[in-house]
Amino acid sequence: MPGKPDIPPIELHPLLAAVLSRLNAGWTVDDLSALLHQKLGQSMDKLNEIVRDARACYRRHLERAETGAWAAPEGRIDEMLDELAGSGETFEVRNVVLPGDRMPFPKQLQWLVTRYCDRRCIYCYQSIMPGESSADSEIPVPRVMEILDECWRLGVQSMYITGGEPLLRPDLCEVVRRAVELEIRPDIYTKHFVTEEEADRLAATGLKSIWLSIDSMDPEVAERVTGTERFAESMASVIERLIRRGFMVRTSTVLTSENARTIPFTMQRLEKLGVTQAAIDAWGRTGRPSLDYLTPSVEVSDQVCEWVARFNEAEGRSITVTLANTVRDRVLPMNLKQDRILCHNGVTALLFNPVGQVIRCDKELPGMDVVVGDLRTQAVHEVWSSERMISTLKPPRELYKGSLCYDCDFFEWCHRQGRCFYESYVTGKTLYGPYGNCPFHQKEERRRAEAGETQAAAGPAA
Repeated sequence: MPGKPDIPPIELHPLLAAVLSRLNAGWTVDDLSALLHQKLGQSMDKLNEIVRDARACYRRHLERAETGAWAAPEGRIDEMLDELAGSGETFEVRNVVLPGDRMPFPKQLQWLVTRYCDRRCIYCYQSIMPGESSADSEIPVPRVMEILDECWRLGVQSMYITGGEPLLRPDLCEVVRRAVELEIRPDIYTKHFVTEEEADRLAATGLKSIWLSIDSMDPEVAERVTGTERFAESMASVIERLIRRGFMVRTSTVLTSENARTIPFTMQRLEKLGVTQAAIDAWGRTGRPSLDYLTPSVEVSDQVCEWVARFNEAEGRSITVTLANTVRDRVLPMNLKQDRILCHNGVTALLFNPVGQVIRCDKELPGMDVVVGDLRTQAVHEVWSSERMISTLKPPRELYKGSLCYDCDFFEWCHRQGRCFYESYVTGKTLYGPYGNCPFHQKEERRRAEAGETQAAAGPAA
């Protein structure tokens, strides 16, 4: 295997070790949380969150261990908890389960298989190259198999497979089959017109579900949005042939000004075809002003949100529809009190591109700052724990000189959130600056706009 010869042991926080030991011994989340609350005297909600997140992040390790394999003697666990109670430490997910604000191994592997695509979607932000083949997908299948084997040992739970159009790679099914064998759940996102033969090959891998990217089932709108004739009709046939083979079909939809009015018809049509889950994601800015017209208005976004709520509440629904990243979410300033993860790349997920480079963003960005490793020559854990990877998660202040971020009191808070290089680049044409919905950036933009209006109103001096 490239890189280090073996995977080093994971160093666990004592509370995490106690939690995993008890979970492995068969304790329920509620019982364990109650015990910790009694022993440590800290917030029941926070302790419950720690237990739940520990179980979710280390699920594979718990599944593979024999019952009681990790269980320490009862007295030792009590002794450990007594020591923690007297330490004065405040326990939360960030310092117990996510030391350094990230997992010690990736929970998800993400493969950007190719940047080639046989669709011409008008909203595409991926710098896609038109084509019918995955000419740039150079990392060989045997190496991807090795990567999967290491990921199994690390405890990776899922593999996100995307592009471009991932199904343009002819040997992709070999990788999917191996992932299924290792119980690393493959999630394929595709707009491909899957033929009968291709559906048979996918079914033979053991894959049970698939995501189809469908922005509208209205024939005219679908053709305009994807640049592909008979798209809606062809995708309806794809759904039917996949369901006949036992697939659970889920769909993803990008909400734009072009397809917003067809959302009700599209969701109802997908439900009739047998789709069980539909995810709608509102389109946002891409740094290309010519495409800004695709952003749905706040009013339209709200109308879709209200319709989705009413649709899901109706009795007898066989499909669940979700709406994320609404326009209103992006217009409102960031909640500076909310503790969340804005970008999971490098925090819980490892992303590699068609040639095998590990990258911090799936979008095309200038320079090499987002390239942090190379799986052709390095092991997964080697890249994940590398100084290069960690430095991009929390870039030094010096890189932000000249921006509002440099002197900001919330600089470290944004590090905890997981910085988004793409949002920064779209906002200010730099990787090291504020996002569009940063309250301080919005305040500065308003100040500049008002200054400009005042100057214009005053006119030139006589």
